[in-house]
Amino acid sequence: MEREDWRRRHGVRVVPDVRIIRDHGTWINRFDRWERHCPRPIYPIFSRPVRYYEPMPQDISRYEANETVAVNMEQLTREVYEAMAAVIDSNPNREYAGRLMRVLAELSVAAVNYTDAVYGSYDYQDSLDDLFYLESKVDLATQTLSGYSKEYLVADEMSALRYYVQELLWQYRSKY
Repeated sequence: MEREDWRRRHGVRVVPDVRIIRDHGTWINRFDRWERHCPRPIYPIFSRPVRYYEPMPQDISRYEANETVAVNMEQLTREVYEAMAAVIDSNPNREYAGRLMRVLAELSVAAVNYTDAVYGSYDYQDSLDDLFYLESKVDLATQTLSGYSKEYLVADEMSALRYYVQELLWQYRSKY
């Protein structure tokens, strides 16, 4: 219910094709790279504390911890969206403003999709494709925000998202 209220309030109308996301063929190239090389990320240094919905678990090596991480990432994507929505009207480039908000809406929906996959599965194999999808949306959001004068407003949240996606990929690889 909270998700739907948030989507309605912000006019987010993105509906991902879950069949394509969970089709292993969609991610075969990413899977091959991940299987060959997946280094553990370095924890980022934040300029200010990042607020999480629930306390982030100290050890995310157990699959059950993914639920907390997923919920926190979902919340971070909403915070990023809301922070940019509050300042985007000051951007004179309307095409960029529209594209940025669309990309951030897709990021939020990808995080919801990953959370649902984690809650609906029992091991790493079941949600790996959903994690690849979230990674692709984090990458796209990072690229789209790059160079924007207001990027600093969400830099810490985006760093946290990138870190936890990469950490989860490493955890999945070590357990796969």
